[in-house]
Amino acid sequence: MNRDEKYYDSHAQDVDLEKIASSGDNRELLRMLRNDSGWDSLHITDVYDPEVLDFVVRIRDDLGWLGYFVGKSTCLNSFTVDYLPEERERTSALFGGFSRNRSISELCITTDVGDDNFIDLGCFLRDNSRLGQLELRNVDLGIERAHTFALGSTSIRKLHFGDNNLGDDGFASIAAALRKQTQLERLSLRDNSLGTTSCKALEPMVMVSIFPRLSYLDLSYNIIDDTGLEALVGGLSKSNSLEELKLSGNRLITVEGLRSFSTLFRSESCSLKSLTLEEMNIGDDEAEVLANGLTGNKSLRGIYFSTNTITDRGWSVFSRLLCDTSSISNTYLSNHTLEFIGDHRQWNEWGISRYIKWNKGPRQHNLLPWYDRDRRIVPKPQISKILFCHRDLDLEPFFRYKLKFLPVVFGWLQRAEPYLDFHHPGIECRKVAAMYKFMRVMPQLVADGYWAHVLKETLEKKRKLLLELDALDETEKSARKRVKH
Repeated sequence: MNRDEKYYDSHAQDVDLEKIASSGDNRELLRMLRNDSGWDSLHITDVYDPEVLDFVVRIRDDLGWLGYFVGKSTCLNSFTVDYLPEERERTSALFGGFSRNRSISELCITTDVGDDNFIDLGCFLRDNSRLGQLELRNVDLGIERAHTFALGSTSIRKLHFGDNNLGDDGFASIAAALRKQTQLERLSLRDNSLGTTSCKALEPMVMVSIFPRLSYLDLSYNIIDDTGLEALVGGLSKSNSLEELKLSGNRLITVEGLRSFSTLFRSESCSLKSLTLEEMNIGDDEAEVLANGLTGNKSLRGIYFSTNTITDRGWSVFSRLLCDTSSISNTYLSNHTLEFIGDHRQWNEWGISRYIKWNKGPRQHNLLPWYDRDRRIVPKPQISKILFCHRDLDLEPFFRYKLKFLPVVFGWLQRAEPYLDFHHPGIECRKVAAMYKFMRVMPQLVADGYWAHVLKETLEKKRKLLLELDALDETEKSARKRVKH
């Protein structure tokens, strides 16, 4: 039966809900939507769950009335469609009414809606200025539908296009629309058969000038290769907002492509905190490239990948990244921000578990910062790593304090004590070692001090004698000029 909006308006208050709904739950939902009584979430499905109040679609349900009440609602905030019946007339009636809604801010559709309904969806996107989150999955977007979307909303902050068979051509159709979404914060294009062409199109978009607020990007399970990744990284290295990047399942990326990450990791504007590379055959060569690229990076907190093919060679590189024990200086300059690498089950063999613990330990225990002699905050992981890996500290730099040596060293060790664990030798042992070194060098310090004083006085006397000698020379010259030969 063909019914227009006037028909629904005239019958809305007296329509018998028993006749248009198949269950008590569905009738209750229709009643709340009709009364606009504050119900803010609606989930359409074909699976009944007694724990939640969903609209379960059955043969007796009139989706035209459901669409009308959704369209008229001013309270509905979240709308999810996980199932649609095959009858075209029923789904068209639903989307025809739904497209008039102006209150929905979160829309999730995980089933194909058909070409006609996609036109109504495009109208909804165009006219709803409150929509902040849009998720379309398994809708077979394609080129024509992508063009319809391109005319849609400009208020979306979170956009999820997953499993939509988009392809490079389909992405090209929405690329222009995406460039207008300058408010975008989260973007997911996973499992869309996107390749190098799409990455090159994304490159200028992910820069800070286009998406200044983009913090999340998911490109997992596409067909991105080394060239595509290099183009993408070129844009990401100019972003100062991206915090999470997912590239899992892009098996065409090799060690050469991963090498381009160093550009992003070493960028001054890099704000990346999480990188996911699951199901990408990360082996020893790939681990070495990633670890070397992360040298100097201070933003990344976690790098996630499958580690089945990494051997001792690969893990040793990550261990050295976290704590380079070749010198105190290199230990200090190691990575102190990473809190997760690959598979935690293999950490213990290389001491990585200990380093990870120290990297995140101070934040876990909320320890107060402490300062060096120049009142600069000393990072806490560095303290633990230096004291653990360098048991016999070089105390020569402290010798310049002379008799103040012991108070300075003891104070330094005392302030470091809260950041040690049971793996460290006790602070008292370190104090004894420092006292022993001081006692060994003290005679030399005293002798050096005495002879330094003698040398200083001798040089001062020599300077005065040279000044007197210069004055006598001038007097001699002046006298000779006046002597008559």
